[in-house]
Amino acid sequence: MLPDSEYNLPGYQTFLLPQVEGTRGLATFVRNTIPAEVVARPPDCWEGNEVLGVKIHKRSEEIVLYVYRKPNIDFTAGELFSTTYQEKVVIGGDFNAHHPTINPNVNQANPTGTHIATLLDKMPENTLITEAEATHVRGGTLDLTFVSTNLTPNVHWNLHPTLTSDHFAVHITLFNLEPASVPMPLPKWNVKKKDWEVFQQELDTWSRNYEAPINIHEAETHLV
Repeated sequence: MLPDSEYNLPGYQTFLLPQVEGTRGLATFVRNTIPAEVVARPPDCWEGNEVLGVKIHKRSEEIVLYVYRKPNIDFTAGELFSTTYQEKVVIGGDFNAHHPTINPNVNQANPTGTHIATLLDKMPENTLITEAEATHVRGGTLDLTFVSTNLTPNVHWNLHPTLTSDHFAVHITLFNLEPASVPMPLPKWNVKKKDWEVFQQELDTWSRNYEAPINIHEAETHLV
């Protein structure tokens, strides 16, 4: 996972987000028989968070897989979840999020869990498919999987029976992808009459008079 390392898995294409200081790195492997490409600019989840996107092409279908790892830093998923407006998306990772919406067995929420629960409420184009069972050997549903809502009839989620470290491996199956069971959602914004000059002026006026709060989640709400 180091920047200067070369890793090849026979029969697979390798997509790496190398380890740098403060991160651990990510890897995605796709069979050679499936056309695939890395997402050049993955969604921003706040500085220091690791996101690796890979787009796979299956017949007339295109699906984007995002793998995410969150260190103990602030996290925002608005841009990540917004990708479902244009594409069919699968998002998986160790979110370390706690909220009754995510796991009904917990009574308390942490900031990340509250943030994700709010996004799921505001952005129904995203669906959490993780079952309410522990994904860590010490308990806790830390590893979450989200998909575009129009993919939910075609997805099966379970924990792998043997693969594990301190986390249990998550096994996701996508099937019957063509044709889609549910139509893609309509675009959320109409930009046919856009006026970027006026938009920029409004942003300039807003930014000159804005006093940002210390809490990043409150700041994100203000910006939206």
